[in-house]
Amino acid sequence: MKLINTILAFSLLFMGVISAIPATPGIASSYPRSIQARGNPVWFQSEPSLDNPAPATGEGDEGITDGGDASPAPSPSPTPAPAAPDSETEGQTSGDMTWNIVNSIGTPISMVYKSDAGAPAPRGNPTDAPLASSTQIVFPSAWAGQVTFGKGTDAAGSKIEGSLDGPDWLLNTDVSFVDGYTYPMACSCNGIPVTGCNHDLFSLNDCPDPGDGICYNPMHAVPEGPATDFFAPCAGSAYTYPNDNLADVGCTSHTWDCCIGKTCDAPVRQLSAEFT
Repeated sequence: MKLINTILAFSLLFMGVISAIPATPGIASSYPRSIQARGNPVWFQSEPSLDNPAPATGEGDEGITDGGDASPAPSPSPTPAPAAPDSETEGQTSGDMTWNIVNSIGTPISMVYKSDAGAPAPRGNPTDAPLASSTQIVFPSAWAGQVTFGKGTDAAGSKIEGSLDGPDWLLNTDVSFVDGYTYPMACSCNGIPVTGCNHDLFSLNDCPDPGDGICYNPMHAVPEGPATDFFAPCAGSAYTYPNDNLADVGCTSHTWDCCIGKTCDAPVRQLSAEFT
């Protein structure tokens, strides 16, 4: 028992000596330490530099929240980068298709709209009306139909046909004279004329079946044609019989630029070398 009391006495004496030794300045710990600030612990991840001590802030609680940490202000979250396009759907779309149409004839011409059975109407549901100079028509996904241009409302005249449908969502547009011819016209994709014919056919040959400002096409119900002499200058560039399929063009652009009149740029497939 005396031995135990002796050991306790020496232990208390040793602890008193240690607590009396002053702290050595200039030594910074590499570990976090807890300090007391009005009874609330704050953890620092590193000591302030001893060469450039932080200025005194007094007795206040600036930067300290009750029960919280003196943490630096949060940095703003970075804006996420746009998602990369899906390579399997690149160039495909189920969005709108736009036709920009210019009348270069110099006088107003009629426009007659027709959508295929079950197809939605063009945006804004436009009605048949004269075209003085230019217009824009916007078609929704799954649209298919035609717009006919002429001196009257005869739907057998020169027309632009199109569809936005199919497994590849190609924007198909073509110029057709299958029912009849009223005006030359051509359409461009990405700035390149690709379908239509700018020949004034009335000035090249006699019409086999004339009407009021229109030449009706006798091959309109003959799938494989061939084109009659009147329509032959435009064969393969515009539809001149039902299966004149070189005139059918698919385009990855959402926008087509179409021109009506003989001053329009000629598509590359037009037989311009022979008929000029």
